[in-house]
Amino acid sequence: VAYLTALPTTRATDVTLAQDTLPSPTMTSLHAGNSVLPRPTAPVTIDFPVVPTGEIDGRVYAMRQGLRAPLSGVMVELRNDKGEVADFKISAYDGYFLFTAVPYDKYTLELAGDRRKTAKPRSVVVGREQPLQSNVDIVALEPEPAAPSIAPPPQTTPAPEPKPATPTPERSAATASQAET
Repeated sequence: VAYLTALPTTRATDVTLAQDTLPSPTMTSLHAGNSVLPRPTAPVTIDFPVVPTGEIDGRVYAMRQGLRAPLSGVMVELRNDKGEVADFKISAYDGYFLFTAVPYDKYTLELAGDRRKTAKPRSVVVGREQPLQSNVDIVALEPEPAAPSIAPPPQTTPAPEPKPATPTPERSAATASQAET
């Protein structure tokens, strides 16, 4: 409980909970804070629900010709059980991603964008029994490169040669009159 006094009554004041003041680094507030406009003799009560959290880490790989290769720069979405995006991360140079301060719940990890279709979503539960979920890898299937064609190159026919212009009677008369002058 905090009792704040001497706040300015002419402008709003943001009130937040400092994460480092919580008794454990695995706890977090469910919301970022509130903005209040203090009024004399009107106390304001703000609740900050604090919940335990866990972590999820893993790597994103591409399956190419039967080999796993790390994928960097891929957006990994953390979706709650309602299908809403709770958080997202971009995979590092080695495909690594880490979600911290994840409240206990059921989640699905998916790749974003066009890669969503190429990778199977991974379900994970963060809870009291298993707050740290490690090595939750996501493998995207890359299309196999097209085999080189062994067909002969298509036959090309030479372009027809342009025909010389044939003089028309008007053109011949104009040419003759220019020659006389």
